[in-house]
Amino acid sequence: MLIWAMPRITSRRTSFVASWRTTSAAEVLRAPGKLPEFFAKTDDILRPYLDALHGADVDSNNHKIYLELTQTFERRFFEDMNALNVLPPRPTDSRDRNDRVLQADGEGSLSKGKSMKRNENDFALWKASKPGEPAWPSRWGHGRPGWHIECSAMASDAIGKTIDIHSGGIDLRFPHHDNELAQSEAYWSTPDCHVQWTNYFIHIGQLRFRGLKMSKSLKNYTTIRAFLSQKEWSARSLRICFLLVPWQDGIEVTDELMKATFGWEGKLNNFFLKSLDREKHLNPKNSRIQELGVEDQQLLSALDKAKGDVDTALCDSFNTSAVMRILSDLVTEFNSAEALSDQTAILLAQWVTRIVTIFGLDPEGDLLALCDQLRDVHLWNLGIYLEDRNNSQPALVRPLDKLLIEARAEQEAAHAAKAKAKLEQEAREAERDRELRERTMVDPLLMFKISEYLEWDKNGIPTVDAAGNVVSKNKLKKLVREWEKQKKRHEEWLVMQQTA
Repeated sequence: MLIWAMPRITSRRTSFVASWRTTSAAEVLRAPGKLPEFFAKTDDILRPYLDALHGADVDSNNHKIYLELTQTFERRFFEDMNALNVLPPRPTDSRDRNDRVLQADGEGSLSKGKSMKRNENDFALWKASKPGEPAWPSRWGHGRPGWHIECSAMASDAIGKTIDIHSGGIDLRFPHHDNELAQSEAYWSTPDCHVQWTNYFIHIGQLRFRGLKMSKSLKNYTTIRAFLSQKEWSARSLRICFLLVPWQDGIEVTDELMKATFGWEGKLNNFFLKSLDREKHLNPKNSRIQELGVEDQQLLSALDKAKGDVDTALCDSFNTSAVMRILSDLVTEFNSAEALSDQTAILLAQWVTRIVTIFGLDPEGDLLALCDQLRDVHLWNLGIYLEDRNNSQPALVRPLDKLLIEARAEQEAAHAAKAKAKLEQEAREAERDRELRERTMVDPLLMFKISEYLEWDKNGIPTVDAAGNVVSKNKLKKLVREWEKQKKRHEEWLVMQQTA
């Protein structure tokens, strides 16, 4: 569901940001540059202006406009989720009821001022559309679904009368989810059989910045792709940041949390580097089971306890923050051991790898991937370069010099050019696909009804051009071939529409 809210300048904070945006827009208007950069910097100025100027003129019955808009953001959402290696959430159940303040916040204008509601607990199922909003005919007049019924209808259509897990932000707990339950259970239940529409709810804490909920209206938000474009952040480090805080609690992005995130990641990267080095240089003669020393036994006991503690934590409403502490403490014990056998170290590394893989921190299950950021980002930023050597020798630690820095800059430039070319190719292919999809919707009887021709046969194939000349046989053959291809494409599209 897409809710598009126009920003309103109503406070000093937003006025300051609006002033900054205006300055940014003025600068880009003086030097427009490339179109993507131009639109990115003028978006918050031009969009509300154009919407106020022409928004009411949009055809409410042309649902394709709204569909394409929602599909754009839907596609971006799934791209972002894929970039973060997001896994489905798990259940919890907690709902507030009869909170008038929350109800007013959720219902917006419906609960403020004069109202036609017969009861304060009533909520809208159908609303009259304002000019420029999508609209459909109904027995109640031209309008659109209310916020709550829109979600219930989509979920019921896709899943049916019972949903196992229903997730959402904690601010949707009431009234939105309560209203969804009320109308969905009223629809699916019968006098003889009550249907429980949702078995479990999971409500996620809000992402906050400087004490405020991160939202577009306050201009204090950033996108996932913009966040991941920063060199110091990766999909893994962002997931670690979220895993360090209980999912039901709000996350306040602070310097302390960032330090904790990078500290945890660096600690685990160092642990995996040591484990990899042991595995890489494992002597085949010593590959047999070694006699375990006191420190081995202590660490294996700590490992067994950690396994039990992790299981308990995950059974306690998926307490990921507790699991992250358990892993960190276990690695601390590993680092403190001075005479550890290779088999104990590798056994420990395998279990830790399994847990971080479950948490989506290493989707490939490859220990080397966890070390890349330490070697290529953190050590590089400290002026240190690890040079791989042959003959099973450990990597050579070298200080950075001008040649290494220039070589890496050239390599990064080549990768950036390759990535840019790939994106441009994907954009061209996407544009071709879009044009092809639009072309399939055109009725072959109408495809040649353009000013280039004056007369057509019963199938819509031109027979006389605009100059009054009869279409030549060669051109007619070409037009017939195009017509036949379009007829096939259009018929396939019609079948798809009927199936949908």
